Amino acid sequence: MKIIAFPSKAQPEGGSWPATELNEIVETLAPQLSGGEAGGWDVGVTEIGDPQFYLLGPPPRDECILCISRLSRVYVLEDGAGKVLFEHNSLAVLVEQARALLQQAKSQIVARATVLW
Repeated sequence: MKIIAFPSKAQPEGGSWPATELNEIVETLAPQLSGGEAGGWDVGVTEIGDPQFYLLGPPPRDECILCISRLSRVYVLEDGAGKVLFEHNSLAVLVEQARALLQQAKSQIVARATVLW
């Protein structure tokens, strides 16, 4: 019996975002970062080593507003409490959804402030 060694499946980079993906996320969320809605961002990894992007709130609390994770070939958007908001296999679609959610949240805050005033 002859054994043929097949090459192993290429695994995505575990633990880090490729520069193109990270740039796409940061560029899409740049208005929130420069507008004061977010205080900054950071990256991390899941328990099994998949990359995560954290959009942080303004100082001094710096709490997590949104989290984007890449789980194999699927991108997952979560709120700061870990609730899954959206999943998609396209990063561009997912970050656009994240931006829209942040804009919606901002308009809800303005509406509440106007009602209270």
